Amino acid sequence: MVRSLKVATDDGFVHEVNSIATGEAWHGGELLKSIAELTQLKHLDLNDNGLTVLPSEYSRLIYLEHLDISENNFKVFPTCIGALTHLTELNLNNSIDNLTQLDAMDRIYKDLNCLSKLVNLKNLDLADNNLESLPDIFSGLIHLEILHLEFNDLKSLPKSITVLPNLKELFIFENESLEDLSGEELGLSQK
Repeated sequence: MVRSLKVATDDGFVHEVNSIATGEAWHGGELLKSIAELTQLKHLDLNDNGLTVLPSEYSRLIYLEHLDISENNFKVFPTCIGALTHLTELNLNNSIDNLTQLDAMDRIYKDLNCLSKLVNLKNLDLADNNLESLPDIFSGLIHLEILHLEFNDLKSLPKSITVLPNLKELFIFENESLEDLSGEELGLSQK
């Protein structure tokens, strides 16, 4: 079983890999699953790869701090990310919008609850996913500084967003139902 990936360079040094980024349209199959064996991995970028599932084995990547799975086409919400409690950055931009067409919104709403376990998150991107609502999961995300919710169909914001002590940037533009509301009506106040 592979625990880490080491690469020898021409100068004779052996370097441990702690970051993987893939190119556009990378379709990994078994390689995609084998990444889960790199349990010390800290940075994983799988954006824009046409992924429809994230292997459940990824829940073993417990040291992962940055996960970018944006611009994919998930057919099932990747709930395994709920186990990645060291994550500080999670990008799901334009990856679960397919689910809003395939699944009932209440299923997505339930699956999004796994994000409440990610207590170390500082940056969460849920933009451009056709979300109509969000569960009230944000109160435990006390380190959250940046929250991207733009380009969705949100009709309201969860109350727990209003009590995030470190939230510095909230992006909610291009949510037609929210655009005409004031900060006070949204439950937000100036910090």
